[in-house]
Amino acid sequence: MNNFNVSEALMKGIEAHKSGDIQLADQLYTAILKIQPDHPDANHNMGLLAIAVGQLDKAVILFKKALKANRSIEQFWISLLDAQIKLGQLNEAKKTLSEAIDSGVEMSKLKQLSQRIDNPKQPENYKDSELEKAINFFNKGMFKQALTIVLEIKKSSETSDKLLNFEGGLYYKLDELDKAVDAYKKAILINPNYSEAHNNLGIAYKALDRGDEALQSYKLAEQLDKKNSSIVNNIANIYREKGQNDEAFKHYKRAIELRSDFLEAHIELARLYNATGQYKEAVKSLEIAEKISPNRPDIKNELGNLFYENKDFTKAEKSYQAALKINPNFSDANFNLANLLFEKNEFNEALELYKYHANINLYFPRLGLSRCLYNLERYQDAIDVVSVNIAQDTGRFTPGQVGIE
Repeated sequence: MNNFNVSEALMKGIEAHKSGDIQLADQLYTAILKIQPDHPDANHNMGLLAIAVGQLDKAVILFKKALKANRSIEQFWISLLDAQIKLGQLNEAKKTLSEAIDSGVEMSKLKQLSQRIDNPKQPENYKDSELEKAINFFNKGMFKQALTIVLEIKKSSETSDKLLNFEGGLYYKLDELDKAVDAYKKAILINPNYSEAHNNLGIAYKALDRGDEALQSYKLAEQLDKKNSSIVNNIANIYREKGQNDEAFKHYKRAIELRSDFLEAHIELARLYNATGQYKEAVKSLEIAEKISPNRPDIKNELGNLFYENKDFTKAEKSYQAALKINPNFSDANFNLANLLFEKNEFNEALELYKYHANINLYFPRLGLSRCLYNLERYQDAIDVVSVNIAQDTGRFTPGQVGIE
Protein backbone atom coordinates (compact mmCIF):
# COMPACT_ATOMS: atom_id res chain seq x y z
CA MET A 1 0.00 0.00 0.00
CA ASN A 2 3.00 2.31 0.43
CA ASN A 3 3.26 2.46 -3.37
CA PHE A 4 -0.44 3.29 -3.81
CA ASN A 5 -0.81 6.38 -6.01
CA VAL A 6 -4.03 8.22 -5.18
CA SER A 7 -4.01 10.41 -8.30
CA GLU A 8 -3.42 7.42 -10.56
CA ALA A 9 -6.12 5.40 -8.79
CA LEU A 10 -8.59 8.27 -9.18
CA MET A 11 -7.89 8.52 -12.91
CA LYS A 12 -8.34 4.78 -13.33
CA GLY A 13 -11.52 4.89 -11.26
CA ILE A 14 -12.95 7.65 -13.43
CA GLU A 15 -12.04 5.73 -16.59
CA ALA A 16 -13.73 2.61 -15.24
CA HIS A 17 -16.74 4.69 -14.20
CA LYS A 18 -17.05 6.20 -17.68
CA SER A 19 -16.74 2.82 -19.40
CA GLY A 20 -19.45 1.35 -17.17
CA ASP A 21 -17.18 -0.91 -15.11
CA ILE A 22 -18.93 0.02 -11.86
CA GLN A 23 -17.32 -2.75 -9.80
CA LEU A 24 -13.77 -1.66 -10.63
CA ALA A 25 -14.63 2.01 -10.11
CA ASP A 26 -16.08 1.16 -6.68
CA GLN A 27 -12.94 -0.79 -5.72
CA LEU A 28 -10.64 2.07 -6.72
CA TYR A 29 -12.67 4.82 -5.03
CA THR A 30 -12.95 2.69 -1.89
CA ALA A 31 -9.16 2.15 -1.86
CA ILE A 32 -8.64 5.91 -2.09
CA LEU A 33 -11.03 6.59 0.78
CA LYS A 34 -9.23 4.10 3.01
CA ILE A 35 -6.12 6.25 2.69
CA GLN A 36 -7.80 9.67 2.37
CA PRO A 37 -11.31 9.40 3.91
CA ASP A 38 -12.08 13.04 3.06
CA HIS A 39 -10.94 12.92 -0.59
CA PRO A 40 -13.56 15.13 -2.31
CA ASP A 41 -13.60 13.56 -5.78
CA ALA A 42 -13.61 10.00 -4.49
CA ASN A 43 -16.51 10.76 -2.14
CA HIS A 44 -18.48 12.51 -4.88
CA ASN A 45 -17.92 9.74 -7.39
CA MET A 46 -18.90 7.10 -4.83
CA GLY A 47 -22.08 9.12 -4.39
CA LEU A 48 -22.78 8.89 -8.12
CA LEU A 49 -22.29 5.12 -7.92
CA ALA A 50 -24.73 4.98 -5.00
CA ILE A 51 -27.35 6.85 -7.04
CA ALA A 52 -26.87 4.43 -9.92
CA VAL A 53 -27.97 1.55 -7.65
CA GLY A 54 -30.77 3.52 -5.97
CA GLN A 55 -28.98 4.27 -2.67
CA LEU A 56 -29.97 7.92 -2.42
CA ASP A 57 -29.49 8.21 1.36
CA LYS A 58 -25.92 6.97 1.04
CA ALA A 59 -25.32 9.34 -1.88
CA VAL A 60 -26.40 12.35 0.20
CA ILE A 61 -23.89 11.45 2.92
CA LEU A 62 -21.08 11.07 0.37
CA PHE A 63 -21.91 14.32 -1.44
CA LYS A 64 -21.87 16.17 1.90
CA LYS A 65 -18.43 14.74 2.67
CA ALA A 66 -17.20 15.88 -0.74
CA LEU A 67 -18.49 19.40 -0.08
CA LYS A 68 -16.98 19.49 3.39
CA ALA A 69 -13.58 18.91 1.76
CA ASN A 70 -14.11 21.26 -1.17
CA ARG A 71 -17.03 23.69 -1.42
CA SER A 72 -15.81 25.29 -4.66
CA ILE A 73 -16.86 22.50 -7.04
CA GLU A 74 -20.23 23.33 -8.58
CA GLN A 75 -21.04 19.75 -9.54
CA PHE A 76 -20.86 18.66 -5.88
CA TRP A 77 -23.66 21.10 -4.99
CA ILE A 78 -25.75 20.06 -7.99
CA SER A 79 -25.41 16.36 -7.16
CA LEU A 80 -26.39 16.91 -3.52
CA LEU A 81 -29.40 19.04 -4.44
CA ASP A 82 -30.63 16.51 -6.99
CA ALA A 83 -30.38 13.65 -4.48
CA GLN A 84 -32.14 15.61 -1.71
CA ILE A 85 -35.00 16.56 -4.03
CA LYS A 86 -35.43 12.96 -5.18
CA LEU A 87 -35.60 11.89 -1.54
CA GLY A 88 -38.22 14.55 -0.82
CA GLN A 89 -35.87 16.36 1.60
CA LEU A 90 -37.14 19.72 0.40
CA ASN A 91 -36.28 21.77 3.50
CA GLU A 92 -32.74 20.39 3.43
CA ALA A 93 -32.58 21.10 -0.30
CA LYS A 94 -33.61 24.73 0.29
CA LYS A 95 -30.75 25.11 2.79
CA THR A 96 -28.34 23.47 0.36
CA LEU A 97 -29.50 25.76 -2.44
CA SER A 98 -28.84 28.84 -0.27
CA GLU A 99 -25.38 27.55 0.66
CA ALA A 100 -24.58 26.80 -2.97
CA ILE A 101 -25.46 30.36 -3.99
CA ASP A 102 -23.38 31.75 -1.10
CA SER A 103 -20.47 29.59 -2.30
CA GLY A 104 -20.56 31.20 -5.73
CA VAL A 105 -22.50 28.67 -7.84
CA GLU A 106 -24.12 30.50 -10.74
CA MET A 107 -27.90 30.79 -10.30
CA SER A 108 -28.38 29.88 -13.96
CA LYS A 109 -27.01 26.43 -13.14
CA LEU A 110 -29.37 26.06 -10.19
CA LYS A 111 -32.55 27.38 -11.78
CA GLN A 112 -34.00 23.99 -12.74
CA LEU A 113 -33.21 22.52 -9.32
CA SER A 114 -34.78 25.54 -7.63
CA GLN A 115 -37.97 25.00 -9.66
CA ARG A 116 -38.07 21.35 -8.61
CA ILE A 117 -37.79 22.37 -4.95
CA ASP A 118 -40.70 24.83 -5.30
CA ASN A 119 -42.85 22.37 -7.23
CA PRO A 120 -41.59 18.84 -6.62
CA LYS A 121 -44.47 17.24 -8.54
CA GLN A 122 -43.66 19.27 -11.64
CA PRO A 123 -41.93 17.14 -14.27
CA GLU A 124 -38.35 18.10 -15.02
CA ASN A 125 -37.74 20.36 -17.99
CA TYR A 126 -36.56 17.41 -20.04
CA LYS A 127 -39.91 15.87 -19.70
CA ASP A 128 -39.52 12.13 -19.32
CA SER A 129 -37.36 9.56 -17.66
CA GLU A 130 -35.37 9.07 -20.85
CA LEU A 131 -33.78 12.47 -20.47
CA GLU A 132 -32.91 11.71 -16.86
CA LYS A 133 -31.07 8.65 -18.17
CA ALA A 134 -29.21 10.88 -20.62
CA ILE A 135 -28.21 13.26 -17.82
CA ASN A 136 -26.97 10.34 -15.74
CA PHE A 137 -24.90 9.13 -18.68
CA PHE A 138 -23.51 12.65 -19.07
CA ASN A 139 -22.52 12.83 -15.41
CA LYS A 140 -20.67 9.54 -15.84
CA GLY A 141 -18.84 10.87 -18.90
CA MET A 142 -20.69 8.46 -21.20
CA PHE A 143 -21.42 11.10 -23.83
CA LYS A 144 -22.22 8.87 -26.82
CA GLN A 145 -24.88 7.01 -24.85
CA ALA A 146 -26.36 10.31 -23.65
CA LEU A 147 -26.42 11.71 -27.19
CA THR A 148 -28.20 8.62 -28.53
CA ILE A 149 -31.01 9.18 -26.02
CA VAL A 150 -31.25 12.91 -26.76
CA LEU A 151 -31.56 12.27 -30.50
CA GLU A 152 -34.33 9.74 -29.85
CA ILE A 153 -36.16 12.25 -27.64
CA LYS A 154 -36.02 14.79 -30.48
CA LYS A 155 -37.67 12.28 -32.81
CA SER A 156 -40.55 11.52 -30.47
CA SER A 157 -41.37 14.93 -29.02
CA GLU A 158 -41.14 18.65 -29.63
CA THR A 159 -37.63 19.95 -29.10
CA SER A 160 -36.72 22.84 -26.81
CA ASP A 161 -33.97 25.39 -26.32
CA LYS A 162 -32.66 23.49 -23.30
CA LEU A 163 -32.65 20.15 -25.07
CA LEU A 164 -30.72 21.66 -27.98
CA ASN A 165 -28.27 23.28 -25.56
CA PHE A 166 -27.74 19.89 -23.94
CA GLU A 167 -27.25 18.32 -27.36
CA GLY A 168 -24.64 20.98 -28.17
CA GLY A 169 -22.81 20.19 -24.95
CA LEU A 170 -22.70 16.51 -25.83
CA TYR A 171 -21.32 17.21 -29.29
CA TYR A 172 -18.73 19.50 -27.68
CA LYS A 173 -17.65 16.74 -25.29
CA LEU A 174 -17.36 14.37 -28.27
CA ASP A 175 -15.19 16.95 -30.11
CA GLU A 176 -17.77 17.32 -32.88
CA LEU A 177 -17.51 21.08 -32.70
CA ASP A 178 -19.35 22.05 -35.89
CA LYS A 179 -22.37 20.03 -34.76
CA ALA A 180 -22.12 21.67 -31.33
CA VAL A 181 -22.21 25.12 -32.95
CA ASP A 182 -25.25 24.10 -35.00
CA ALA A 183 -27.14 22.85 -31.93
CA TYR A 184 -26.36 25.98 -29.90
CA LYS A 185 -27.52 28.20 -32.79
CA LYS A 186 -30.82 26.31 -32.97
CA ALA A 187 -31.29 26.76 -29.22
CA ILE A 188 -30.74 30.51 -29.63
CA LEU A 189 -33.23 30.63 -32.53
CA ILE A 190 -35.88 29.24 -30.18
CA ASN A 191 -34.83 31.49 -27.29
CA PRO A 192 -32.68 34.49 -28.29
CA ASN A 193 -32.38 35.46 -24.59
CA TYR A 194 -30.81 32.15 -23.56
CA SER A 195 -27.51 33.40 -22.10
CA GLU A 196 -26.12 29.94 -21.38
CA ALA A 197 -26.50 28.91 -25.03
CA HIS A 198 -24.77 32.12 -26.20
CA ASN A 199 -21.91 31.43 -23.78
CA ASN A 200 -21.63 27.79 -24.87
CA LEU A 201 -21.63 28.88 -28.49
CA GLY A 202 -18.70 31.16 -27.66
CA ILE A 203 -16.85 28.25 -26.04
CA ALA A 204 -17.36 26.13 -29.16
CA TYR A 205 -16.20 28.96 -31.44
CA LYS A 206 -13.09 29.41 -29.29
CA ALA A 207 -12.28 25.69 -29.61
CA LEU A 208 -12.55 26.15 -33.38
CA ASP A 209 -10.09 29.10 -33.24
CA ARG A 210 -12.84 31.49 -34.30
CA GLY A 211 -11.98 34.12 -31.74
CA ASP A 212 -13.98 37.04 -33.13
CA GLU A 213 -17.17 34.99 -33.26
CA ALA A 214 -16.47 33.65 -29.77
CA LEU A 215 -16.11 37.19 -28.43
CA GLN A 216 -19.36 38.24 -30.07
CA SER A 217 -21.22 35.30 -28.49
CA TYR A 218 -19.71 35.95 -25.08
CA LYS A 219 -20.72 39.61 -25.23
CA LEU A 220 -24.30 38.68 -26.11
CA ALA A 221 -24.31 36.27 -23.17
CA GLU A 222 -22.98 39.00 -20.89
CA GLN A 223 -25.71 41.41 -21.95
CA LEU A 224 -28.28 38.82 -20.90
CA ASP A 225 -26.53 37.83 -17.66
CA LYS A 226 -24.39 40.74 -16.51
CA LYS A 227 -23.42 39.19 -13.17
CA ASN A 228 -22.18 35.88 -14.54
CA SER A 229 -18.49 35.81 -13.62
CA SER A 230 -17.72 32.84 -15.89
CA ILE A 231 -18.90 34.72 -18.97
CA VAL A 232 -16.82 37.77 -18.03
CA ASN A 233 -13.79 35.53 -17.53
CA ASN A 234 -14.34 33.97 -20.97
CA ILE A 235 -14.33 37.45 -22.50
CA ALA A 236 -11.07 38.22 -20.68
CA ASN A 237 -9.46 35.08 -22.10
CA ILE A 238 -10.34 36.12 -25.67
CA TYR A 239 -8.95 39.62 -25.17
CA ARG A 240 -5.77 38.13 -23.73
CA GLU A 241 -5.33 35.86 -26.74
CA LYS A 242 -5.89 38.84 -29.07
CA GLY A 243 -3.18 40.80 -27.21
CA GLN A 244 -5.65 43.41 -25.94
CA ASN A 245 -4.22 43.36 -22.46
CA ASP A 246 -6.02 46.41 -21.07
CA GLU A 247 -9.39 44.85 -21.87
CA ALA A 248 -8.21 41.51 -20.53
CA PHE A 249 -7.13 43.07 -17.21
CA LYS A 250 -10.44 44.91 -16.99
CA HIS A 251 -12.51 41.77 -17.47
CA TYR A 252 -10.46 39.49 -15.20
CA LYS A 253 -10.81 42.06 -12.44
CA ARG A 254 -14.52 42.39 -13.16
CA ALA A 255 -14.94 38.59 -12.93
CA ILE A 256 -13.22 38.63 -9.55
CA GLU A 257 -15.40 41.52 -8.37
CA LEU A 258 -18.43 39.40 -9.20
CA ARG A 259 -16.99 36.35 -7.48
CA SER A 260 -14.06 36.90 -5.17
CA ASP A 261 -13.17 33.20 -4.93
CA PHE A 262 -13.18 32.63 -8.70
CA LEU A 263 -10.07 30.48 -8.83
CA GLU A 264 -9.45 30.39 -12.58
CA ALA A 265 -9.81 34.15 -12.90
CA HIS A 266 -7.13 34.71 -10.24
CA ILE A 267 -4.82 32.23 -12.02
CA GLU A 268 -5.31 33.78 -15.46
CA LEU A 269 -4.88 37.28 -14.04
CA ALA A 270 -1.58 36.16 -12.48
CA ARG A 271 -0.41 34.82 -15.84
CA LEU A 272 -1.29 38.07 -17.54
CA TYR A 273 0.54 40.07 -14.88
CA ASN A 274 3.58 37.86 -15.36
CA ALA A 275 3.43 38.13 -19.15
CA THR A 276 3.40 41.92 -18.87
CA GLY A 277 6.33 42.03 -16.44
CA GLN A 278 4.33 42.76 -13.28
CA TYR A 279 5.97 40.13 -11.11
CA LYS A 280 4.76 41.29 -7.69
CA GLU A 281 1.17 41.50 -8.85
CA ALA A 282 1.45 38.06 -10.43
CA VAL A 283 2.66 36.60 -7.14
CA LYS A 284 -0.16 38.28 -5.23
CA SER A 285 -2.79 36.85 -7.58
CA LEU A 286 -1.36 33.34 -7.42
CA GLU A 287 -1.12 33.51 -3.64
CA ILE A 288 -4.82 34.38 -3.52
CA ALA A 289 -5.52 31.39 -5.78
CA GLU A 290 -3.45 29.23 -3.45
CA LYS A 291 -5.55 30.32 -0.46
CA ILE A 292 -8.78 29.59 -2.33
CA SER A 293 -7.64 26.09 -3.26
CA PRO A 294 -4.78 25.07 -0.94
CA ASN A 295 -4.70 21.46 -2.16
CA ARG A 296 -4.01 22.22 -5.84
CA PRO A 297 -0.38 21.18 -6.51
CA ASP A 298 -0.40 22.81 -9.95
CA ILE A 299 -0.97 26.24 -8.39
CA LYS A 300 1.95 25.78 -5.99
CA ASN A 301 4.10 24.60 -8.90
CA GLU A 302 3.17 27.66 -10.95
CA LEU A 303 3.96 29.90 -8.02
CA GLY A 304 7.32 28.14 -7.74
CA ASN A 305 7.98 28.90 -11.40
CA LEU A 306 7.32 32.59 -10.78
CA PHE A 307 9.81 32.64 -7.92
CA TYR A 308 12.33 30.63 -9.96
CA GLU A 309 12.11 33.00 -12.95
CA ASN A 310 12.87 35.89 -10.62
CA LYS A 311 15.78 34.10 -8.90
CA ASP A 312 14.04 33.75 -5.56
CA PHE A 313 15.24 30.16 -5.19
CA THR A 314 14.32 29.78 -1.52
CA LYS A 315 10.64 30.52 -2.13
CA ALA A 316 10.66 28.53 -5.37
CA GLU A 317 11.98 25.45 -3.60
CA LYS A 318 9.41 25.84 -0.84
CA SER A 319 6.59 26.01 -3.41
CA TYR A 320 7.81 22.97 -5.36
CA GLN A 321 8.15 21.00 -2.13
CA ALA A 322 4.62 22.01 -1.13
CA ALA A 323 3.30 20.78 -4.47
CA LEU A 324 5.10 17.46 -4.02
CA LYS A 325 3.78 17.08 -0.50
CA ILE A 326 0.27 17.04 -1.99
CA ASN A 327 1.23 14.85 -4.95
CA PRO A 328 4.66 13.21 -4.72
CA ASN A 329 4.32 11.99 -8.31
CA PHE A 330 3.60 15.40 -9.82
CA SER A 331 6.11 15.24 -12.65
CA ASP A 332 6.26 18.99 -13.43
CA ALA A 333 7.10 19.91 -9.85
CA ASN A 334 9.65 17.09 -9.61
CA PHE A 335 11.40 18.21 -12.77
CA ASN A 336 11.28 21.90 -11.84
CA LEU A 337 12.73 21.14 -8.42
CA ALA A 338 15.51 19.12 -10.06
CA ASN A 339 16.41 22.10 -12.27
CA LEU A 340 16.39 24.39 -9.24
CA LEU A 341 18.67 22.10 -7.23
CA PHE A 342 21.03 21.90 -10.20
CA GLU A 343 21.07 25.69 -10.38
CA LYS A 344 22.05 25.74 -6.68
CA ASN A 345 24.87 23.24 -7.36
CA GLU A 346 23.13 20.59 -5.26
CA PHE A 347 23.97 17.93 -7.82
CA ASN A 348 23.39 14.79 -5.75
CA GLU A 349 19.87 15.88 -4.83
CA ALA A 350 19.10 16.94 -8.39
CA LEU A 351 20.49 13.67 -9.69
CA GLU A 352 17.88 11.60 -7.85
CA LEU A 353 15.03 13.62 -9.30
CA TYR A 354 16.45 13.51 -12.81
CA LYS A 355 16.79 9.73 -12.54
CA TYR A 356 13.07 9.45 -11.93
CA HIS A 357 12.26 11.41 -15.07
CA ALA A 358 14.93 9.98 -17.32
CA ASN A 359 12.81 6.84 -17.68
CA ILE A 360 9.79 8.87 -18.78
CA ASN A 361 11.10 11.57 -21.07
CA LEU A 362 13.69 10.80 -23.72
CA TYR A 363 15.47 14.10 -23.74
CA PHE A 364 15.45 16.91 -21.18
CA PRO A 365 15.59 14.90 -17.92
CA ARG A 366 18.47 12.81 -19.26
CA LEU A 367 20.22 16.00 -20.33
CA GLY A 368 19.95 17.19 -16.72
CA LEU A 369 21.03 13.76 -15.50
CA SER A 370 24.15 13.80 -17.61
CA ARG A 371 25.01 17.35 -16.52
CA CYS A 372 24.72 16.33 -12.86
CA LEU A 373 26.95 13.31 -13.42
CA TYR A 374 29.48 15.48 -15.19
CA ASN A 375 29.55 18.03 -12.35
CA LEU A 376 29.98 15.19 -9.87
CA GLU A 377 33.02 14.11 -11.93
CA ARG A 378 31.34 10.85 -12.91
CA TYR A 379 32.47 11.34 -16.47
CA GLN A 380 31.98 7.84 -17.80
CA ASP A 381 28.43 7.69 -16.45
CA ALA A 382 27.72 11.03 -18.10
CA ILE A 383 29.09 9.75 -21.39
CA ASP A 384 26.93 6.62 -21.12
CA VAL A 385 23.79 8.75 -20.70
CA VAL A 386 24.78 10.87 -23.69
CA SER A 387 25.34 7.73 -25.74
CA VAL A 388 21.83 6.50 -24.99
CA ASN A 389 20.37 9.81 -26.11
CA ILE A 390 22.41 9.88 -29.28
CA ALA A 391 21.15 6.41 -30.09
CA GLN A 392 17.51 7.22 -29.37
CA ASP A 393 17.30 10.91 -30.30
CA THR A 394 19.72 11.32 -33.18
CA GLY A 395 20.64 14.93 -33.75
CA ARG A 396 19.01 16.28 -30.58
CA PHE A 397 21.52 15.53 -27.89
CA THR A 398 25.27 15.87 -28.23
CA PRO A 399 28.26 15.64 -25.88
CA GLY A 400 28.82 19.36 -26.29
CA GLN A 401 25.53 20.13 -24.56
CA VAL A 402 26.92 18.61 -21.39
CA GLY A 403 30.43 19.93 -21.79
CA ILE A 404 31.84 16.53 -22.81
CA GLU A 405 33.98 16.66 -25.92
